[in-house]
Amino acid sequence: MVQKRILRALFRTWARLLPRSFQRAKDWEGRQLGSLKAQRPIGIDDPDEDDFLLMIPFASPVITALFPYMEELEELARFDQRPEAARRGIMGMYRQCVSRQLAFHGVGKAGDVGRAGDGGEAGPRTFLSKNPSFVARIRSLGEEFPDAKFIYLIRNPYETIPSLLKLLNTVWTGLGLESDHIESSTRQLARGCMEDYNYAFEELRKLPDERYAVVSYTDLVADPKATVEKVYDRLNLSISPDFERRLAAERSRQKRYHSSNVYSLEEFGVSPEEVAERLSDLIARFGFRPEDVPENETREML
Repeated sequence: MVQKRILRALFRTWARLLPRSFQRAKDWEGRQLGSLKAQRPIGIDDPDEDDFLLMIPFASPVITALFPYMEELEELARFDQRPEAARRGIMGMYRQCVSRQLAFHGVGKAGDVGRAGDGGEAGPRTFLSKNPSFVARIRSLGEEFPDAKFIYLIRNPYETIPSLLKLLNTVWTGLGLESDHIESSTRQLARGCMEDYNYAFEELRKLPDERYAVVSYTDLVADPKATVEKVYDRLNLSISPDFERRLAAERSRQKRYHSSNVYSLEEFGVSPEEVAERLSDLIARFGFRPEDVPENETREML
């Protein structure tokens, strides 16, 4: 925690006293990241997923982004299948990291992970972690945090899978990997993505109803306020008057978002028919279709 405070003070001082130098450093960073930054917001001063913490004990599938040996490193993507002792040790380490982060921001003290509350300044607050790769840890997280609640935001697999494949293809090409290896890793990654979709529902169904909610991305985009209210009602969470006002403001602030990053499954050697077969239950439930992915990606965003 001392390290965090020192680094924050240094960066704030640098940005305040030498703003041009600080901006040049950020511009240089952006150039180094190149097309990767265009596909995914990333930077030294940008927030990111705390799954990166689990690279330290070699327990994060992010490692395969740098070392795409899917078969040899399969356990990274199947965390809940690891031996219990190993899972508990890594989850204990993750709990301590979260506790220190909360203490750093003045919420509780090291060793504590705040319990669910209404999000208001005066009362207890809820730690919210957004990690797509945590799908493979639903069971382990539920055991480590018995009061944890899960929100599964689901999007069209015909859109999300090729987007991830393109991101990692960019990384692997930049690392200088041979094309044959990239193609093989891409196919294995696609299959892993489809397995994750099925695994999420398999594990969520084991939880009491009040501990999880499944949210359609299209519903969230169409009416964020109503969707969030439904989630809070299902999870038995209260909405404070202040949060109610913020939700109303978010609804009024909806704007058009345009992205040119649109990719097709066929580009990566994956057929829509394979997705339909492997995700038949999911597709039947949500009515996902490949033709619903717009050619020109323009949609309502928060």
